[in-house]
Amino acid sequence: MYRTILVLVAGMLMSAIVLAETDDSTAFKSKSTSRSRLLRSKPKAALRDPFYVSANGGIAFIPTSSVKITAGRVWDGTVVQGASCTADAKFDDAAWTSCRFGYEFFQKDIWALAVEPEFSYFSTKFKTANPSNGIPSNYGADANADFYNFDFTLVGSVNPVDKLKIYAGPGLVVSCADVTDAGFTVNGSLIPGTIRANDSDTAVGFQGILGLRYFMSERFDWSLEYRYRRVEDHTLSFPLANVDLDKIESHILSLGLSYHF
Repeated sequence: MYRTILVLVAGMLMSAIVLAETDDSTAFKSKSTSRSRLLRSKPKAALRDPFYVSANGGIAFIPTSSVKITAGRVWDGTVVQGASCTADAKFDDAAWTSCRFGYEFFQKDIWALAVEPEFSYFSTKFKTANPSNGIPSNYGADANADFYNFDFTLVGSVNPVDKLKIYAGPGLVVSCADVTDAGFTVNGSLIPGTIRANDSDTAVGFQGILGLRYFMSERFDWSLEYRYRRVEDHTLSFPLANVDLDKIESHILSLGLSYHF
């Protein structure tokens, strides 16, 4: 996974360098003296086209969450139907990618406000640990989980210097969890007589972002971004049990490449 991320980041940076050099040679060198004076006297934010598109990649760090498991029928002759427990849900860190569109609907001097609809995706695995009450501690669950997210973020930004932009903002998240190969185990092995199953669920949440953009040219920039995300209450139903994920938090670090129209 981390090798894939490094290749992605390296490719983005190499593309950025090539694009910056091309744009510099065709655009900046052809500016007249009067245009240069104008750029020095007016903030960049007020001159750029308000539409932009970004590709982003990074790593999602997912803290341990809480899960409630309720048995839908007897487990292995030991766990009775209706028995339930709470447990820790431990997630693997995940590669995260997104495609983002932006529109700066307000530009004033060095300040700007934008809206950013975005599609993002990450895939992880989770397993339960430390169950308490109702279900013995040697029982557990594990599964693969793909998360398809649709985000809408309001972003405020400031250009403190010519090529640098600092931005931050809150956002709404709609997250679809596609859970596959979910199984319930005893002593680490699948409960005899059971099979793995799939289910999906959609939940809503919120996020906050904080980032830094560096403009290599008038049209291209790269960004470094931190994002906190929290999605509430994914409820999943399987033949053997129901699984209620209390919340899923993630801390996402990413690099991005943007094009301004």
